[in-house]
Amino acid sequence: VDLEMSFVHRDDVLTCLEGMIGAVFRDVIGKDLPLPLPRMSYRDAMDRFGSDKPDLRLAMEMADVSALSKECGFKVFSETAVKGNNVKGLAVPGGAAKYGRAQVDKIVARAVELGAKGLAWAKIEKGALTGQIAKFFDTAAQERFNTALGAKEGDLLLFVADEWEKACTILGTLRLQMGRDLDLIDKSRFAFTWIVDFPAFFKDSEGKWVAGQHPFTQVHPEDADRMMSEPGKVRSLQYDMVLNGIEIIGGSVRIHDWEIQKQVFSILGM
Repeated sequence: VDLEMSFVHRDDVLTCLEGMIGAVFRDVIGKDLPLPLPRMSYRDAMDRFGSDKPDLRLAMEMADVSALSKECGFKVFSETAVKGNNVKGLAVPGGAAKYGRAQVDKIVARAVELGAKGLAWAKIEKGALTGQIAKFFDTAAQERFNTALGAKEGDLLLFVADEWEKACTILGTLRLQMGRDLDLIDKSRFAFTWIVDFPAFFKDSEGKWVAGQHPFTQVHPEDADRMMSEPGKVRSLQYDMVLNGIEIIGGSVRIHDWEIQKQVFSILGM
């Protein structure tokens, strides 16, 4: 379905599309879809799930432990955090017993295959950290990290230290893999969410600004005054509807102000 609408705001579009999806669910499978659907910012989705199309049927969430890492005894973490990069962590429920050393080594190899410099890990056994990085954390530090991750006895802890987007996507991929391996995905659910507030601009491999979606996507009204000074902090009015980790609807409000359009072209070097 291709939808063209005039004189509307983003909320108008999302409400219209929710009504359509609600009707489809009711007519095809006889289920009422609770509306309005939840919304999540791009930043929040990446931080918590490592993906802009998160599968919310899997309850495991990632955590940013960069602030804690600045003072920890593990140099890989502390040096990454001090440089302004990120340390992301994930607690895998029951993973301590279910993943032996050989299996953990395969997970580490998978992380490296995805582009990680490495994958730090530990287990919570008999109330304390064991494994690869345990010796670098005193009791107080262990408690702080466990609290941040929501970790419990018997969990396997995984950490990636890298640039923010890279750390998010690598750990997010492992999250889904381990959710499938351990049968933690609730297949009885239909987990919908909107993803909104995407970045309007990204830098490519050559350091040039490129459009997050395309050059005609309207920028968020609250960010319009800093387009020329801080393009990387500008959000757009792009939106995606995600169901069970799959994007089923995507689009955006188009630019309808020529002055904004000229600024976008200028940022992109057009």
